[in-house]
Amino acid sequence: MARQLDGLNYWDVQARNSQNFKSFNQKEKKELRSQGYNNRGWDNIINSWNILQTIQKIFPKNKDTISLSAYVAQKAIREVEKAELSGNPYVVLDSLKKLVDTPDPEWNALRAIANEN
Repeated sequence: MARQLDGLNYWDVQARNSQNFKSFNQKEKKELRSQGYNNRGWDNIINSWNILQTIQKIFPKNKDTISLSAYVAQKAIREVEKAELSGNPYVVLDSLKKLVDTPDPEWNALRAIANEN
């Protein structure tokens, strides 16, 4: 079984990090890199995601940064759009089912925290 972070594979986590990283200005990017941001290699992309999350909590002004839930939803919608291009209604229905069944990782994380208390 391939490693995953929040239900995402390596390439999806890396893409999410890149998308969030692009929302910072040059000075902020330099600071992120000095904090250890490096979006190559499995351990590095996990560390980079944690760095991005920490910075986002400290400086929530950055409205271009995408949440995990929004990223998962965008990915599922892109899959539905690809399926529609196939012209096969069964493929479209299957991709729509996956979209509806896509768990909200942020909600699952909050539920897990609530269950710990």
